[in-house]
Order: sequence, then structure tokens, then C-alpha cells
Amino acid sequence: MKLSDYVSYLVIILTFFGSVMFDKSIIEFISEHRSFILNTFFVFMTNIGTYTALLAVVLTIIFWLTNKKQLILPTWLSLGISLSITYSLKYIIQRPRPSIALGLIPVVVAEGFSFPSAHATVIFALYPILKTADKKLSLLFLVIVLLVAFSRLYLGVHYLSDIIAGSLIGYLVGHVLVNYFNNKTIFKK
Repeated sequence: MKLSDYVSYLVIILTFFGSVMFDKSIIEFISEHRSFILNTFFVFMTNIGTYTALLAVVLTIIFWLTNKKQLILPTWLSLGISLSITYSLKYIIQRPRPSIALGLIPVVVAEGFSFPSAHATVIFALYPILKTADKKLSLLFLVIVLLVAFSRLYLGVHYLSDIIAGSLIGYLVGHVLVNYFNNKTIFKK
């Protein structure tokens, strides 16, 4: 990894710890400023994260048809490993969702524990693979990934720290796998 990667991770970790202090006020502010149009948009965005397995199947088919078969294994490994970490943390930490802890009314119903966000985890786990698949579209992929992750906060089912932690887990796992397979010269340029 480059120095800039370490700096990025440090900034994210510091942001996470900073967000923990303001989680309650951030989600309360957002829940007070929702609108029908934004609700509809963010429900659509969150569904991208909800149906990540279907997205991974579609990506597998696309990678197969576009002769990028070497991306199939990292895609599935990234999802599997990052979700294993996330659900282990959910079980260990057992943080109640904002609707339970703060009595806020969410836009969508979510079961289970809040920390970390599985939606943020899976969508960020795919980002390094998508970026590797098509560097020209990496900015578009990043915008979509950020919107999916933010949708969980907007819809009232996660705190900001849940989103940051899930994003960090997913991105780290995806990034490590992409680097691992790159160093094994599996990705041809």
C-alpha cells in the first residue's frame, strides 16, 4: 500500500471516532428534514444494497461475458469475508437501531442490530472490484456507493458511525483482495 492509502484509512478511522460523538444529533437532524421525494430516492438507493447478491450475480455474468473472469472470485470473496466480519461484529456489539434507541420513526423497517451497516459493507466491498473492472467509470461507481451507504442513515436505520464502520470494513476487504490478486498477476492490464 502507498502512503496515501494509510493516510486515507487514518482519516476514515478518525472520522468514525468523531462521528460516534455526534451520531444522535446527526440522525435526529436528518429525520427532521426528510421529504417524500428524497424518501423515494433513498429507498431506491438502499435497495441496491439490499439486493447485493443479485448485483454480484449480474456482475459475475458481465465479467464472464466481457472476458474479465479473473474478477469473479474476488467479487464473491470480498462479499463473503466482509459480511462475515460485519455480522460477527453485529453479534458481539449488539447496538440497537436508532428507532429503538432514540424512538425515531424510520422510513423503512430494518431487523437486527445496527453496528456496523451491512449495506455499507457490501457496497463498499464491491467498489474496489468495480474500480478495477472499469477505471473510467470509477467516479460514477463511487457516487452510487456513497449514495447507497448514506441511504441507510437518511432512512433512519443506522447511525453515521455504523455507515463509516461498514464502509471501512467493506473497502478494506475489497482493497486487500484486489491487491492480493493483482500481485499474483491475475488481473491483466
